[in-house]
Amino acid sequence: MGSTITVGKHAAAFRAADGLVYFALYEKTYESNVSPKTPRWSCIHFGTLDSAIQRIFDFGGSCEGGMLCGPARRQILPETYIGHWLKLMKAPHAMPDRRVTLRTGDGFANAFSGETCARGADAFNQAGFGFIADEIAQGKAASPDLHAYAGPLARLWADKIVHPWRIIEDGPCLDSTTAPSLGYNPTPARAFTVRQVEAYKADENNILMRDADGSWRIAGWAYSIVGDYVRSLAAEEQSLPGSYRTRIEALRAALEAAPPLPEGTTVTINPGEWTWRCSDEFRALMAGSEPFTVPAQIALENCITFAKPDRVTWSLPGEQALIAAE
Repeated sequence: MGSTITVGKHAAAFRAADGLVYFALYEKTYESNVSPKTPRWSCIHFGTLDSAIQRIFDFGGSCEGGMLCGPARRQILPETYIGHWLKLMKAPHAMPDRRVTLRTGDGFANAFSGETCARGADAFNQAGFGFIADEIAQGKAASPDLHAYAGPLARLWADKIVHPWRIIEDGPCLDSTTAPSLGYNPTPARAFTVRQVEAYKADENNILMRDADGSWRIAGWAYSIVGDYVRSLAAEEQSLPGSYRTRIEALRAALEAAPPLPEGTTVTINPGEWTWRCSDEFRALMAGSEPFTVPAQIALENCITFAKPDRVTWSLPGEQALIAAE
């Protein structure tokens, strides 16, 4: 499986005609399984601060499993990746105004297809720019100025109508001056709470975790759990600046330290259709009409980690699960 290799980052910002600050985030990347391996700049995000932070944390979540990494496929920790971006966000480069060209057509280089141009037109219509909306609706190339029409342009990406690299097609202005007054430079949070998590290693890869309601479920592989958690932390970055680093590190450590399932763990399963690899005996149980209980090892050998959580009830003996800070 290939990975995206990141070799450069650039944050730019401007205050638009609507008074809001908009950020354009650029990343220089190439794909590990594509030749020639030529790094190229592209705009990976365009929008206001909230959405820019979410985009950074979304990409950060991809670092944990190795989908996004450094040169020579060097691992990048999510907290390191996020920290680099937030450092750039403190003093983004001033972004000069420019004219954006939005074309409609079937080609990959076009902003809109025949199916999406109506939604694109609506974004400008609702912002009060009917004349641009009409051009888009008629399939004509529209050329709005970035600073004057930043709101509806950002909405095109927020509503997943147009990718940001189709809105801002050229690369970053690397020689522009920085603009700290437009940046995101909060005072780091000194106090914040962390949840407690209970976790066991169900097998070599899967983690069994206790939910808030007290029930146990297969939460997936550790890298996936951490990646999802990283993405969720974007919502709290502005209220608890910088807390992401401690929280990510603690969750990763908790999962790494999780002990194996204790002896005596059982699984109660609701029968039904089962297409995963399993033994004849297990398949016969799944074809029955009543829930059945088997030792955890038997359930795991028959791919029970792929079952929907509402079909499975995990029961652990009296031993408490490892409790660790998330």
